[in-house]
Amino acid sequence: AVCSSILPWRSCGTRDPWVGATSAERTTAAVAAVEASAPTNWGGDWNHALSGREWTGSVAGRRSLLAAIERLGL
Repeated sequence: AVCSSILPWRSCGTRDPWVGATSAERTTAAVAAVEASAPTNWGGDWNHALSGREWTGSVAGRRSLLAAIERLGL
């Protein structure tokens, strides 16, 4: 299964399709939806740095993303 996603970024707003009040909540919800589909390949625009300073997303969102990547074995 292949997934291409655009994850929330800091100033994406709170309208559909985003769920949550903060960037971290929106990212966690989006990551959970992707993880539920159990992709074997996942790409797209994650809008989060995987290391170093976080400019676009959130540190909590990064943690959610990295944890999902590990659980999915990607």
